[in-house]
Amino acid sequence: MKHNKKFLSLLLTVCMAVSLIPATVMADTGKAQNGRSETVVSGLTKLKLDSTIHTTIESAGKDMAEQMANREPTVTVTYQFPEDVNVLSMSDSDFEAYIFGIYDDILAQSFTHTGVPYEGDYIKWHITPETQDVGISYTAESVTFSTPTYYYTTAEQEQQVGDQIDAILQSLDLDEKSEYEQFIAIYDYITENVFYDYENLEDDSYSLKYSAYAALINHTSVCQGYANLLYRMLLTVGIDCRIIAGKGNGGDHAWNIVKIDKNWYNVDATWDSPSSPLRRFSKDFCLKSVDEFPDHVRNSEFLTDEFATSPVSYGHAPGFLGHSLEIYDSIAMVYWVEVPADLDTSTLNCVFTVGEDGNTRVATVPFSKAKEVSTNNHTYYKFVCEMNALEIADPIVARLNYGDGYSVENTYSILEYCEDIRSNKKVYGAEAVNAVDAIQDYGYYMFQCVDDGWTDKKSHKAFTLSDPDKGMYTDADIARVDSVVSAYPFTVKNLPNWAESVVYSLSLTSKTKINIYFRSDATLTGTLIPVMMNNEQWYKLTIDNVGPSSFTSIYAMDYLGVWVSPLSYINSILDQPDTYPLDKKNAMVAYYDYYVAVMAYYDILF
Repeated sequence: MKHNKKFLSLLLTVCMAVSLIPATVMADTGKAQNGRSETVVSGLTKLKLDSTIHTTIESAGKDMAEQMANREPTVTVTYQFPEDVNVLSMSDSDFEAYIFGIYDDILAQSFTHTGVPYEGDYIKWHITPETQDVGISYTAESVTFSTPTYYYTTAEQEQQVGDQIDAILQSLDLDEKSEYEQFIAIYDYITENVFYDYENLEDDSYSLKYSAYAALINHTSVCQGYANLLYRMLLTVGIDCRIIAGKGNGGDHAWNIVKIDKNWYNVDATWDSPSSPLRRFSKDFCLKSVDEFPDHVRNSEFLTDEFATSPVSYGHAPGFLGHSLEIYDSIAMVYWVEVPADLDTSTLNCVFTVGEDGNTRVATVPFSKAKEVSTNNHTYYKFVCEMNALEIADPIVARLNYGDGYSVENTYSILEYCEDIRSNKKVYGAEAVNAVDAIQDYGYYMFQCVDDGWTDKKSHKAFTLSDPDKGMYTDADIARVDSVVSAYPFTVKNLPNWAESVVYSLSLTSKTKINIYFRSDATLTGTLIPVMMNNEQWYKLTIDNVGPSSFTSIYAMDYLGVWVSPLSYINSILDQPDTYPLDKKNAMVAYYDYYVAVMAYYDILF
């Protein structure tokens, strides 16, 4: 015995320019007198046996979405019950809840936002609000849903939409534009070429007004058409976008949220079009935070974290303006940042992640440590990431964090900076080019010492000399530098009786340090750091921040009877031909040339 029963009717709302998905469900079941039959109870099921039987909700939803995208008049999917589910043992109420739960999950999955321009929200908002019955048939192993589906547009019209969008995007010449510039070009095209369809606003029989087709081809639509068109065009160029429904100025309304620079913003192309009576100036409702997006109230389904937007409008968030390189007293990549005056800086910081592929180090610079710079009546902030010579090519991901979980990112490297300076030699001058060449070469030669255990073992990104054609250093280069640094020997005079042997080293980090070590059996206090070397008690004294500007300085420690200079260390390496390998000598020559080039550059500037 077979009968029809309308099991469920979900809420259907039809609004001016907004329509929600119809979901009145018609069940087609077969019943035996003593429970459900295990036999096929519908011809529909028999027809479906040769089609795909889905074992997951995700697969069934994708199948449903593809059929909708192709504008199939009847969408049919079959879902196989899990092995541990026995529908024949369920009560009628449990069975109905289970079956309709499956259908709801498949339908929701079919509307999943995939980033494909004609899927996701685009499908959801191109289905008409007419009541639709869902035919349901089942066996003991599977259930088949067959939904007569009505669309605002035909497959032919959607093909026309796709072709026209391709032509428009080509005419907008977006290839060399930033993400923001691409968005603005598309947004301006829509707001300038689509007009609100007041003529058909009250005509319920004319449903085309809700479509991207009406907005693009006919140049008239209601807000849902604007939102659909913006969604499809932005996703076509890879800019993420969603469609939002709710109340606008008290009436039912649709608009979008758009993801620019990894943050979501509210946009309303309808209200920004010249035909809107709510428009005051161009882009009144473009890339706004909730607080700066008045008279828009979202429906509850759009209040989840999935649809959360930036707490500040675009342009009012902190942003990266550019980069500079510090090489005078340290090696550091500087990120210049603009911070809006009204931004709460209590949560603002910049997190630097240096390196890649799991070989990274992280440094956090709070806003309180940023360097404030005022020029031309404007204030900027410098967030500084200290580097070492081995990290010349390592990518630096700078992430500005602000508000409750919002951020802006920028990725750069010292090597990119060097290349930028070289490509603009006429602007920056020969001295600047020589300076960046020297820092790159210094890093390259230091890089060659990793295998000798002289530098750290971290896996850095390799790079070449600034000019590979000029080749490696020769004996003449070593002699050239040795002749200069020989005037800066490490001198020990009148060593106190409480100190024995004295040695020293350089720490070649962002800021060079001179380390003096001496052995003593006495217990010493103060700024000296006790260290154990070769099972003996030594003490360490560090001279910090010895950059190129201090290369020729001689540090006199009279109480130790020691005189030392950064150039002393170079001298000690080059002056012992049999002690140190060639790669370390080359590194010291590059270190010296880095000092010379940096000082020459600063002599020009100052």
